[in-house]
Parts: sequence; structure tokens; C-alpha cells
Amino acid sequence: MGVFFLSFSLSPHRTRGVSLPDERTLGKLYAVKQADSFLHRPSSLLTDKTTNKTPPEPPRQKTTGRLSELLQDATKTNAPMIDMDRPSHNMVSLTSHYIIKASRMTLTVAGLKVRLGFSWILLTLFLIWSLAQSYFPTSYLGLENRTYWWMGFIGAGGFLGSLLFHEWAHAAVARRRRFPTAASTLFLFGGVADTKTEPPDPKTESLIAIAGPLSSFGLGVVWYAAFEVGYRANFPLAVLGIFDFLAFANALLGAVNLVPAFPLDGGSILRAWLRRRNNDLRQATRLACLAGSLCGFVLMMTGFVQVITGHILAGVWWFVLGFFLRETAGASYYRMVTQTTLASMAIRRIMTPNPVTVASDTSVQRLVEDYFHRSFHNMYPVMEDARLIGCVGPKQISAVPRDRWAELTARDLTIPCSKDNTIDVDSDTEAALSLMNKTGNSRLLVVDDGQLAGIVTLKDLSKFLTLKLNVKPAS
Repeated sequence: MGVFFLSFSLSPHRTRGVSLPDERTLGKLYAVKQADSFLHRPSSLLTDKTTNKTPPEPPRQKTTGRLSELLQDATKTNAPMIDMDRPSHNMVSLTSHYIIKASRMTLTVAGLKVRLGFSWILLTLFLIWSLAQSYFPTSYLGLENRTYWWMGFIGAGGFLGSLLFHEWAHAAVARRRRFPTAASTLFLFGGVADTKTEPPDPKTESLIAIAGPLSSFGLGVVWYAAFEVGYRANFPLAVLGIFDFLAFANALLGAVNLVPAFPLDGGSILRAWLRRRNNDLRQATRLACLAGSLCGFVLMMTGFVQVITGHILAGVWWFVLGFFLRETAGASYYRMVTQTTLASMAIRRIMTPNPVTVASDTSVQRLVEDYFHRSFHNMYPVMEDARLIGCVGPKQISAVPRDRWAELTARDLTIPCSKDNTIDVDSDTEAALSLMNKTGNSRLLVVDDGQLAGIVTLKDLSKFLTLKLNVKPAS
């Protein structure tokens, strides 16, 4: 569905030229050497405030289990400084679920949740300024400056409504095809749907994709009809200008989204056609994203030419749109690779069974000295009478004055088990990553019929993805 991503800071990578990295290069980005060193460093939250010293790092425990044997080669890969134990810094989360983390405000429109990021506010302000100081004064002469500003505000609001209608059309067709979307994150020329899987078949993807542009064209016709009626009824020039802009904006929105450049709607249609022809979702996505990257590059060059020829405002718009299209094309491919890879593996296959647990009557003093200062994990399961009652982490300890550590117990600080910190043993790894991004927890308790079965961490998911993308059968 469609879309120009509106945040420079959230781009998970920088493509060069118009090429996309292959899976092996992508796998190297997820290497865990730096993450492993981060996980075993002492937490600043647990530093002894009286001496201002941190306990010496204990000998690193050897990782056990079948997964560690498979990962001996993968973990030797040189990697950038990435904190794999924090969802907000993890390459997997940025490529698969960065959209969720970027959002700060959620609207519900006709049953569809729509997220707006902070960057959308900045772009909206830029749009208002462009309309009030350039578009409307050039197209409709003789009005007061204050009127142009009101036209800019109303025009931008109408454009936002048009985007919401565009996304609602996508969601309505998706529900009709029994492929519901939980939410959609809004960008300048559409939105990205938050789905757990890719569309089940090419026909479903094509129908969902075409619904957006058709709805925009239809809304454009409505606004044009309103303009014609208002013109004949001698409506104020400012009102006619707004009707005219919204008719043009919706026509442009529909036309741009038909460009065969993923993740625009036209790119989704292209991917569906390639998928139907070759029956290979990954290859179809790669080619469609390559088209999106190429299209973005052309738009950026167009903007550059516009700027050097004196059309600065138009050039900036074209350059920014091309940049975001190019960035989201690569991110969309990574997102698909991540989702399909993680969805193929059950949590029980990569979790750590029989994890270290804490008895509920353990004092906070012992909890700090015997657990956090020795293992440096971010969370420990708390057990009472062989029953899991919750978990405890550095955040809970840091909220307790040091002089009370001896009198309080782990039970007093325990966070009860909930859907935010537990996951069923039969769930897949993609569901675990989604939950980590939603809650910010990098460690989840894996339960089997209410009993503790193990623990899964963000580092585990990163290792697994690294292995899957690096280890491929010889051709």
C-alpha cells in the first residue's frame, strides 16, 4: 500500500545507487558479536552507589543448546555497533516493525486504526506553508494573506482526510477478502498496513492495492463536482480554491499510487503479477522493491534538476518524495524477509529452556548481588512454590531505595505475568518479535499451559535470523 516514509532518523539502512543487498549481506547486519558484549556488561542501574564501582565481570558462561552449535560461524561476522538487546536499536525490529515504533498518535476511523508519526506533523506543517505561501497565492490572486493561511490549514486537513479514506478503502477490501489489517501507519502518499503475513495470494493483493487509487479517483470526482456546483452558485473564491485543490490532490494521490514502484499500490500490483507468474514471493518482492528504488532515484534527480533551474520549492518536494520512496522500497523488502523467516520457526525451537529463576522470598539485596551482578540479564522469572508468578528487572530495583534492599523481597517487586511479558510455547518467532516491539521488552517468558517453559530474548531472534540468512544450500 502505499507510501513515502516521513522520518529520516528511522530509516534502517542507506541504499546506494538503486541496488538492494542480497540476503547474505543482510544477514551480516544481524551478527551478534556487539550484542553479546552488550548483554554481558554491568548495568549502570545496579552500580553500587556507595563506592561508585561496578562489580567485576564474571567469567562468561558458555552458551548451551543446539542453537549455539549452529551459530558458531554466524557469530564470527563483523558487525556494526548495534544494541541487539533493545528493540528500538535492533535491525530486525527496525526493518520488520519500525513503523510501529515510529508512531506516537493513533486514530480510529470506521474501525481502522491509523497511526501518525511525529514526522507526519512536520510534513503537514510544510504542506500548510506550501499551500498558503505558494500554491493558493499563485492560483487564486487577490486574496488576503490571512485567507491564504486558512485555505492552507483547511486544504491540508482535507488532504489528511483523503489519505484516511484511501487507507480505509484498502482495509475494507482486505476485510472482505478475509485478510484483516490491525492498523495502518500514514505517510504522505498513503500508508503501510500492519499485517502479520503477506497477502495469501496474488488476486487478494491486487484487489487490496487497486482499492486505494480507485477510492482516491472517486473522491477526486466528488470534489470536482463540488467545485463545479460552487462555481455556478458563486461560492467565495477561497472555497472554490479549496475544492479545486482537493480534487487535484486526490487525482494526484490516485495517479502516483499507480506507479509500479513498491511499496506504492502500483508496486503491489506489479508484485502480485510477478508472484502469479513465477510463484516466488521473495523474488517478486525484490524486483518490485528494485523498481521502487529506481523510481525514487529518478524523483530525486528530477528534484535536483528543478532546484538548479530555479524551481526550489518544487525541487525540494520531488527530492524528499524520491528519497522516502527509495528508503521505504529497501525497508519493505527487509520487512518481508524478516517476517517470512521468523514466521517459519516455533518459539520452542530457539528458546532457552530451564532458565535461571528467582525464588519469591529472595531479598532484593541477594537479587542484586547473586543474580544481576553475576549474569547481567534484564529480567528474571520469579517462582513461588514451583509456580511462575511473574518477573523482575532492573527497572523495578532502581525504584527502591538501597536502604530497603534487605527488607524487601523479589515478590514485592514482581511484575505479574501478562500478555505483555509472556508468550505461548507454540507461537512463532515473528509473534515474539511483534510483542517485543509493542511492549519494549527484550526478554519474554515462554509458557506452556501456564507453566514456565523457557525464556526467549531479542538476541535469540537476531541469532536465528542471522543463521537463516547466512546459511544457504549450495547451488
